[in-house]
Amino acid sequence: MPHLLLFKIDWSNIITVLSAAPSGQSMLDPFDIKSVEGFNLWYFIFQIVLTVYGYSAWQGSQAYNCSAKNPHEGRMASVLVGWRNYIYNVFFFFVPVCIFVVMNGSQFQHLAGAINNNLAAISDVQMREQLTVSVGLLHLLPVGVVGLLCASFIAGNIATDETYLHSWGSIMVQDVIMPLRGKPFSPEAHIKALRLSIISIALFAFFFSLFFNLKDFIFMYFAITGAIYLGGAGAVILGGMYWKRGTVWGAWTAMVLGAVCSVSGIVLQNILWPHVLPGLKQGYPSIFGRFPEAFPLTGMEMAFIFAVVALLAYVIVSLLTKPDKELDFDRLFHRGKYAIDDKEVQPETGKWKLLAKFGIGREFTLSDKIIAIASILLTLFWVLIFIVGNIIHSKFGISKEVWGKWWAFYLIVNLAISVFVAVWLFIGGLSNFRELIRLLKEKRRDNLDDGYVVGHKRLSEVEDK
Repeated sequence: MPHLLLFKIDWSNIITVLSAAPSGQSMLDPFDIKSVEGFNLWYFIFQIVLTVYGYSAWQGSQAYNCSAKNPHEGRMASVLVGWRNYIYNVFFFFVPVCIFVVMNGSQFQHLAGAINNNLAAISDVQMREQLTVSVGLLHLLPVGVVGLLCASFIAGNIATDETYLHSWGSIMVQDVIMPLRGKPFSPEAHIKALRLSIISIALFAFFFSLFFNLKDFIFMYFAITGAIYLGGAGAVILGGMYWKRGTVWGAWTAMVLGAVCSVSGIVLQNILWPHVLPGLKQGYPSIFGRFPEAFPLTGMEMAFIFAVVALLAYVIVSLLTKPDKELDFDRLFHRGKYAIDDKEVQPETGKWKLLAKFGIGREFTLSDKIIAIASILLTLFWVLIFIVGNIIHSKFGISKEVWGKWWAFYLIVNLAISVFVAVWLFIGGLSNFRELIRLLKEKRRDNLDDGYVVGHKRLSEVEDK
């Protein structure tokens, strides 16, 4: 698709339109974005911090994280996800830029007029802005390509929705209902509870999307709604895995406080501020007249603040309460005598020692090593570019012409990698799918291994004794 857009929109036109942005709101120079509303330097700083803070915490992906054949396969899966992101980068980076150029370039006035006529039928201003790229693609792409794009969106939506329904439905049963119930389900009752939970999540999602009116950018909305869970989950995972002083009370405090703060922020920004505050200003101008018209915090800013609040709450409450002395971290992490594998992983020596520092051990096949090393080198390449770019900018400055050439290079690299990755993952995915079907047929299931825990032990471990 990006290749088709380049046939209609010349790269020189893209650079010309982007170069016209005023100072402080540059669309080429990332060092000149201090006046950009919302998506300024702080947005990216907060995003980096929250990405590290909530690493592997997002429960919408918990089934993927827990379904690998072994720890090594799980690690390789996380490596492959990094390669898949290059496909996303092309779409998120290049497609909106093309639509922006069409809407603001003098040579595309006729096409921009047609797009604006379609958008004018949408009454909600925020929704109209969110649909600009979608409507623009309808006018730019051939009919068949639009159909393929819609088919891929529908397939992606189905895959995402079914994953999230299963994830959040099972989380409700496993992490909320079962602990409060105090005793395990029978296999039949467990399946029934999971089905009812999933149906309930689906109904909630349907009615929420039907009545909720989005008042923020989608990425900001992702940040604050994700913080309902991630705001506390990051603190719980970091504290639980790396701090022996952490307690259950600290974990519950972080989770509840993160969720309450995030939900309150969503209600304030999307309901009270746009619909209730105007009436209060008219009725009580002396009290509410000083409140700004627009909500003062973005979704990303709120997500960051609430994560800090949850983390501080976790630390403070944990220090004020007593940790569980019966908790065995070796059992929790399947280490030492509790290791699941028959053979302990031996410390790496000799030629493996350097690679082991990057997580590459003896269990890596040749192809695994190539993929992992290529991922590391590519990451180091972008880090080096970032460091060199900062040095050059601070010493000499970088002109718009140079930035234009840099973004052209960035696009070419991402396009080349994304094409290779798409073919690679498609072929590999078909092979892995056949293997998955075979393994599912051979897999032996233990009905007692249902996630229920008694005294820090799985139910199957208790029954064995």
